[in-house]
Amino acid sequence: AHPDSLTESELELVGRVRDVYHELKQTGCTGCCYCMPCPEGVDIPRCFELYDDVHLFPENKWAPFRYPLQLGGMMADPSHAGLCTECKKCLKKCPQSIQIPDMLTEVHKKMYPGWMRPVAWFAKQMLAFGRWSNQRQARRGMTSDRG
Repeated sequence: AHPDSLTESELELVGRVRDVYHELKQTGCTGCCYCMPCPEGVDIPRCFELYDDVHLFPENKWAPFRYPLQLGGMMADPSHAGLCTECKKCLKKCPQSIQIPDMLTEVHKKMYPGWMRPVAWFAKQMLAFGRWSNQRQARRGMTSDRG
């Protein structure tokens, strides 16, 4: 595309799309990662991305489950918003001037409700059992090959 190649109606459409996008997006985070690293291990940009995805794509019924699965400690070390101690080191670094600790509180409250904690714990146990079972089968396979 060349500069000034859009018509007035096309520019208006782009403006309306931008406005709807900004209405749906809750955090204002651009994912620049200037707020990182968090001393408590919170993956701030990812927390905000998953929160925004729930609002941007409400038809995706699995979107709310991505937060506890990916950040709740089931598949890796926990990096969810609930780890925030409000040290405010991130505030000075954010070029969007997002009130990060306040927003993280909101994100965690909405994305990791109380009923999700036992579900997350159970899922983590099941994943650990699956890994243990696979390792056990692999070891058995190695010993039977030697015999």
